[in-house]
Order: sequence, then C-alpha cells, then structure tokens
Amino acid sequence: MDSITAKMLFTAVGFLLFISAAAVGVGLFIQNHVALDKVDAVLSSRDRDIVVIPVMEEEEKVSGAGVMQSIFQIAELGADIQVDGYLFSKDAGIEDTEVSIIDLRAVYSSSYQRNGDGGLERLIFRKQ
Repeated sequence: MDSITAKMLFTAVGFLLFISAAAVGVGLFIQNHVALDKVDAVLSSRDRDIVVIPVMEEEEKVSGAGVMQSIFQIAELGADIQVDGYLFSKDAGIEDTEVSIIDLRAVYSSSYQRNGDGGLERLIFRKQ
C-alpha cells in the first residue's frame, strides 16, 4: 500500500508542478504580448521625419592651436569658422586667410551651428 500511496503523491506533486509552470508560462506570455503591443504603438506613432540629434551638455574646450588647426582644415570641414566674431569663410583660400587674431595659448569654447538637415554650417569659437 505504501507504494501506491507514494506513486499517487509523486503524481499529484508532479501534476501541481506542471500546472504551476503552465500558469507562470501563460502569465509571462501575456506580459510579453502586452509589452510588444506597447512598443509597436510607440513606434507606429513616432514621426519618422524627426531625427534625434544628441546634444552635448558641456561646452567643449579647445586650445588656440586646435582653433588654428581647424582653420587650416576649413576646406575639409566644409563649414565656416567664426572666432570671437571674426568669420573665416570656407570658400576663401588658406593663403588669403589672416590668422593673427588667434591666441595660441588661449582656451576657446566651441559651439556648432547646424542647418535643417543636421549638417555642420558654422563652427563658433569664443575665447574664455
């Protein structure tokens, strides 16, 4: 009789474990389905014409030598450079550029001016 009782007990425990696992599995499946529905709703309501551009919180600090290097690479940057109100045009030749206003030992803060497409339009340096 002990053997039949033990078999019934093991069967009952196994059945309870199966039911518990099935209930947890169904609950997880439902939660997963709800989460995916919310993600789909957010993605479908998003405006695809808006492009998120990360914004730097801190001002970037650049040495005067870095500013000078940027001016010498102005053609590769494809953007105008403004240093303390003086504008260096991207179309001007480097031979015609007067860079004596730049203090090589000073520290400059930089900011960026972008066009509607997010392309760099002007690089602005201000002496600290």
